[in-house]
Amino acid sequence: MSQARSRIAALFLLLAAAASPAWAQQVTATDYARAERFLGAAVAPLVVAGAGRPTWLSGDRFWYRKATAAGSEFLLVTPTEPWEMIIGKIIPTFLVGVGQVAIILCIAFFLFKMPLTGDPLALIALLLAYGITTLAVGILISSAALSQMQAMQLSFFYFLPSILLSGFMFPYSGMPKWAQIISQGLPLTYFVRGSRGVFLKEFTLVDMWPHLWPIMLAGLIFGLLAVKSYRRTLN
Repeated sequence: MSQARSRIAALFLLLAAAASPAWAQQVTATDYARAERFLGAAVAPLVVAGAGRPTWLSGDRFWYRKATAAGSEFLLVTPTEPWEMIIGKIIPTFLVGVGQVAIILCIAFFLFKMPLTGDPLALIALLLAYGITTLAVGILISSAALSQMQAMQLSFFYFLPSILLSGFMFPYSGMPKWAQIISQGLPLTYFVRGSRGVFLKEFTLVDMWPHLWPIMLAGLIFGLLAVKSYRRTLN
């Protein structure tokens, strides 16, 4: 900081001397251009909340660096709304998930000869509801996290309790009371119950509804929170 201030002071003295008649004929346009470049490089780090030069992207978008008291912040300027950006991120991942589910079901039906005793529409509705909810959770984590490491930690913080407390690994009846209460708020709990019902208990859409609406409600809440916490930054 002191070095930058000394450079500014030296530049000021140089310009003051150049303005005097004795120095007027010795200063050229090249000297002024060099001084102008030096002035911008010296003053820019001292300006807080100053916007830098934009870098244009495809689709009428650009980003720029903004200097703040906490450091540099990279801002994205785009004409799209937050919900449009979120839908654009969800669709490719959703299609990949559909392909993975199709492969898993083909292995279950044709390789392991697993019977489907319930309504296929009930299974499709369950898979769609849980898939969209999981994508909403991922978008919320990516919007709230400030770094890739923080996003990974938040993902473990969500998915690890879901796997352990949903009844997927351990029986629900064998859990302590506090764990059963937590499991009631996990979408995976209702997905496990619904999938068992449609494969083993001949569930229909009516039977599946008590397990569908909690998943859909959780997806709606996570989606609204993702839109609310969406920030147009590239940090």
